[in-house]
Amino acid sequence: MADAEGFDALGLQNLVAVSETISDNGIALVEVKSREEIKPICCLAQKLVKNGRKAMQFRDYPRNRYETILSIKRQRWKCHSCGAVVYEELPDIDTRREMTRRMAVSIAWDATQHTFIDVARMNKLPVSTVRRAFMDYAEEQLADYRVALPRVLGIDEKVILGRPRLVIGDVEHKLMLDMMPSRRDADLDGYFTKMVDRHKVEVVCQDMWKGYEKATRKHFPNAVTVIDKFHVVRMADHGLGNARKRIAQTLDNKDRILLKRRIGLLKSRWATASERTQTELEALFSRWPELRDAYDLKEAFYGIYNAPDRETAEEMTDVCINVAKQHFSVDFREIISAFRGWRPHILRYFEHPYTNAYTERLNGLIGEINMKGKGYDLETLRAKALLKYSTKRLRRDPAFIGPLTKARQGTGVGDGRVMAWRGFPISTLELLIQQEDEEFISTLSER
Repeated sequence: MADAEGFDALGLQNLVAVSETISDNGIALVEVKSREEIKPICCLAQKLVKNGRKAMQFRDYPRNRYETILSIKRQRWKCHSCGAVVYEELPDIDTRREMTRRMAVSIAWDATQHTFIDVARMNKLPVSTVRRAFMDYAEEQLADYRVALPRVLGIDEKVILGRPRLVIGDVEHKLMLDMMPSRRDADLDGYFTKMVDRHKVEVVCQDMWKGYEKATRKHFPNAVTVIDKFHVVRMADHGLGNARKRIAQTLDNKDRILLKRRIGLLKSRWATASERTQTELEALFSRWPELRDAYDLKEAFYGIYNAPDRETAEEMTDVCINVAKQHFSVDFREIISAFRGWRPHILRYFEHPYTNAYTERLNGLIGEINMKGKGYDLETLRAKALLKYSTKRLRRDPAFIGPLTKARQGTGVGDGRVMAWRGFPISTLELLIQQEDEEFISTLSER
């Protein structure tokens, strides 16, 4: 044991080192005491009487590469008014995590830059402790999360772990701005109301859900709505699929299985298909000519987006809709209905040729996340991506009126400006997932 009288190398606010011992297994045990005992408050009429001390240990930064444990005999009191037994306050200590507050902050910050398991190994801690420290830190940092809205806003939906998630992005710069667990009107209103620079949004690219259009009209009055073309052509694929199923119902079991195995083949685009694929399609169509007609109609709907201008696209749309109504009104009813209700928004693509194609990269990640199930925590990945890769910029707060309010005191922003986040590339989520090994994945599901 090394006598450390007057030894104060810890640099803590209220705890001072008394002595330090290095154990054979490389642990630095530092005996500490409070500079000043701070009495707790248990009740309004408290009458505290000292009731002995209790030895407690808390982790701190590694010192000289030694795992460091602070040992303190913590003063205990008993209240004669309420009967409670309480302990002296320790401002330097996070008693819930049994470590110093500075260590908890350091762990949380390190966890934004590295995997939880690496941080746990560096600090000789359970991975679950690192994860909890990070999530508390992320909750605090992202409590007032606002994005700097782009000129072209993308709103899309992905089903992840059995739940629909609303994906919001910067279409022009291919940045993911946020992911929400709900698309309910109330949730959309609450979310978009906090957004900065709503008046700067000129185009909203979305699917054909009325809730999105309603939110666009309310929160982005200067913006025009463009229906993402991939949602439209997917309906054409559905129409062909319905025709295939209907035809298959009239066939014997052998041919029905054959058609089912040709689903992928029918999804091929004729213009980009290989010679072998085209030959296989022709063989299929020679047996079932109606399937050729349905395939050609699907291709015609795709072809609308190859039109040189909107006028031509309008004419091509008329032809497609007429053929669908005359020959495949049931099979292609979804896309017929879509054009009936959304035609101006669909064909507005020719004035504003934007899509949410940047989110397609998310599909592979979603498949991996869904496959691994609850091992992956999307909220954790979202928080990591935002805290590690996203940047902040000052933006004018449209809700700011008058002088500095209590809510803004201490923020350093007293002139009506707020910090807004710029989002992150979806590739960063891929990188984060690649960094997490199976041991880390299993720890995420520890609740």
